[in-house]
Amino acid sequence: MKYTISRQFSLNKEKFEVICNAKTVCTVKASPSKENKDQFKIKITKPLSKRFSPESCSVESDPSNSKHYLIYTNDANTDEKVLFGELTYELCSYNNYLYTIIIGRKLYKVRSSDLKDRRLAIIDTIEPSNSQYPALQCPETLFQVIDSFSKSNSTYHVTINDQEKQFGYLAIVILIDLHERNRA
Repeated sequence: MKYTISRQFSLNKEKFEVICNAKTVCTVKASPSKENKDQFKIKITKPLSKRFSPESCSVESDPSNSKHYLIYTNDANTDEKVLFGELTYELCSYNNYLYTIIIGRKLYKVRSSDLKDRRLAIIDTIEPSNSQYPALQCPETLFQVIDSFSKSNSTYHVTINDQEKQFGYLAIVILIDLHERNRA
């Protein structure tokens, strides 16, 4: 599915609108965290279509680590909060963050300097198996952000291939956008 994330004008909170096939899929509200300076609380809510399985997603700062987020999806049918992934950021050089993203048992790393010049893509690698034809096993792109991250960019085009966890991936993109805008 192809999405467009657009930053909306707001005086006291960061707001985003997520559009797919010319329809608003959800709204995103981000507010500064009261517990940890330089962090955000994010709530993704109100999909207009029942085809999206998780009805909402929330991002919370980890109380035990000041530079760590926990990303939860909420299933409307069971009202269960499930850990989707984690995002940690750290300053690795002057004005350059290293983002560590954990989804399930997979670990991904990306630097701020890479986000300026390249597209962000998370690719699920295939576990080695005893297959007779290993060349036929190609990695799968889980999601890809087409636009580079910068303060001047207020719209991102995102392709998400994992249909069950769209909101988790959207939360990662919005978190990275918020932190990249706060860099000096």
